[in-house]
Amino acid sequence: MKFKIVCLRPEKDFTDNGVNPPSNFDVVYFEKLNQSVVQSIEKADVLIIPAVGEYIDTKFFEKSSVKLIQVTGAGFDRVNEKKLRKLNINVCNVTGVNSNSVAEFCIGNTISLLRSIKKSDRLINLGKYSEVRKQIIEEKLFELHGLNACFIGLGPIGSCTADYFHKFGCKIFCNDIKPLGKEFLNSLGAKQITLEDLLKKADIVSIHLPLNESTKNLIDRKKLNLLKPNAIIINASRGGIINERDLAQALIKRTLRGVVMDVFEDEPIKENNPLINLPEDIQDNIILTPHIAGVTKQSWNYLFKESWQNVEKFLNGKQIKFLVN
Repeated sequence: MKFKIVCLRPEKDFTDNGVNPPSNFDVVYFEKLNQSVVQSIEKADVLIIPAVGEYIDTKFFEKSSVKLIQVTGAGFDRVNEKKLRKLNINVCNVTGVNSNSVAEFCIGNTISLLRSIKKSDRLINLGKYSEVRKQIIEEKLFELHGLNACFIGLGPIGSCTADYFHKFGCKIFCNDIKPLGKEFLNSLGAKQITLEDLLKKADIVSIHLPLNESTKNLIDRKKLNLLKPNAIIINASRGGIINERDLAQALIKRTLRGVVMDVFEDEPIKENNPLINLPEDIQDNIILTPHIAGVTKQSWNYLFKESWQNVEKFLNGKQIKFLVN
């Protein structure tokens, strides 16, 4: 029996990573949502989507035969999982497979900001080697060891990232919506505290949350004002969790040291985004990347394998993994 699968990722994404669907899958690939996709969804058994992209309205599924939406990533905010459950449609993501790549991204960029790597590179290329060396020595820059690394959200990615920082000698503090077990916290050398206390204590804040009604604009002007002026904030989860205008103002007022942003409220980022229209000297303390913290050869290979395997389990009546609704 052939199963009909609609996939909103290019086939090349899978083949380049040596991952192919089961032979009994009849897969139609599209690169973006359009009318042809909507027509194909009506007759499909499963829809596969990337975690990043435009919102897909629930109305497209009201007359469809789709019973599973498989997200090839951790974030599932492209769909309304609660409304889809009312239509008896399962929504699954894949979590934890890109934990190492995100953790490396967070720790690598934190070190870059702590050690003024971006400024050094820019000024050396302008012929200002001696000037920038003098500036950096006068700044008395920090290493990671002994700093307070604070994590908002301690799921699979957050806990992996916290473990990386712990191994570099950081003191770990965390905030999560649920109480975390003592044994789990001890394994990370972590202490769970309130969000307000975490922000006051932090040298480094790393955000690992989904985007939903409770996390939208969670980090706003009021929360940013709690940070120490030497703090670094990292968002490699979802855009919209940090209010970008409030964040830009905090950078202009120099009430925090630096920012690493891999995600934005609008992706691709708009030309009028306040984070890309700041003075050059402030830009030295900002690292912006295009939602690629979890994108590595290893993570994508595992991600695509897990996605196809989960779809296969579902269509064969077996227990599925990563169900979010």
